[in-house]
Amino acid sequence: MVLCDQLQAAQTEREQNRDRLVASSLHRLAASDNDKTTSNPAALNDHARFIFNHLPRLTTRPAHIKQLRQTILNLAVRGKLVAQDPNDELVEKLLKRIKDERNKKEIVSNKKQKVITETSNPEGFFDIPDSWCWVQLGEIANVLMGQSPPSSTYNKSGEGVALINAPVEFSDGPFGITIVNQYTTAPTTL
Repeated sequence: MVLCDQLQAAQTEREQNRDRLVASSLHRLAASDNDKTTSNPAALNDHARFIFNHLPRLTTRPAHIKQLRQTILNLAVRGKLVAQDPNDELVEKLLKRIKDERNKKEIVSNKKQKVITETSNPEGFFDIPDSWCWVQLGEIANVLMGQSPPSSTYNKSGEGVALINAPVEFSDGPFGITIVNQYTTAPTTL
């Protein structure tokens, strides 16, 4: 029994070390732009290469996969996954085109949205590529409320479309992931 206890203790220690390695590796991959040792593209590529070369050993539990997905989403939102194309349409022109199209379709938001117009990042936000800008969701999308489908159409099996009902489905922080915990087979609004 002593040998079994030692084996279990060794396995527990190995899993704790693996958890720390996963967390550390993903943190280095998604390090903020304030960390000059990891903010250059070559370093980002090196960290990504390390993770993907060792992926089977780093992702042994669902929690590891969840952490990896969150890190990839974080990088995507910050514009770090692909090179920025200088030939892309200017963000000001794109926003004007969206506004004109919304006016044409007479899409009116329930509530007047304030546009973030600062040239630098709003306080507390992360750095984004120079060709991007911060805007409120209501400026580029039609945000509707009060359109819940019948509760008899809700399910947790993934059938239908994700149902985002209330703030309870949004995680903490301004850019947390949306928590999809139910679906509906009869959406009233998409």
